[in-house]
Amino acid sequence: MRKIDKKLNGTYEKILQTTIKLIQEEGSKNLTMKKVAEKAKVNKALVNYHFTGKENLIKEAVSVMSKDLWAIFDVLDNYDLDARSRFKKFLTDFLNQLVKFKESVKYLLCEGEFLFDEQRQFSAYVKNVGLPKMKKVLFEIIGEESRVSENLIIMQMLGALALPNLINSKENGVFKFKLPEIEKQVEIIVERL
Repeated sequence: MRKIDKKLNGTYEKILQTTIKLIQEEGSKNLTMKKVAEKAKVNKALVNYHFTGKENLIKEAVSVMSKDLWAIFDVLDNYDLDARSRFKKFLTDFLNQLVKFKESVKYLLCEGEFLFDEQRQFSAYVKNVGLPKMKKVLFEIIGEESRVSENLIIMQMLGALALPNLINSKENGVFKFKLPEIEKQVEIIVERL
């Protein structure tokens, strides 16, 4: 990527936001430089100038989206809210982002080989910062100090909330019924802790 003042360059930002929107709508596999240029209403040469290729374009888009996900963990440190409210807010915001950027989140959470530094950084952040924050809030709620219990509860909660929303977000959802809003789903799960 070229070293330019991104904030002063509206074209760069327009291309980046168009890319994020296309990834949301169609996934990254179908993304092409030509399609981005057409949707952003710019010349394909400008897309290549700013990003030098599809991989760099996706990398930059994933970087922007990962920063949004990182910020969601901050609510777990907001002691103006009680532990249950912090956990609900975190889960609601996290799941909304997960559903919104479901295709891109695959890049951030993949099990296989990391393609970008952003993946490695996000994975390390969740492991070293995010998970301990979740465990701390969970301990405030349930009072258990078992690593096995904490890890299992967090994994089960995230799975129970994420899977139905990701599967049912498709037109022909598996469940064949309308899920309640994410906020209501989170409330139901967290209130049972």
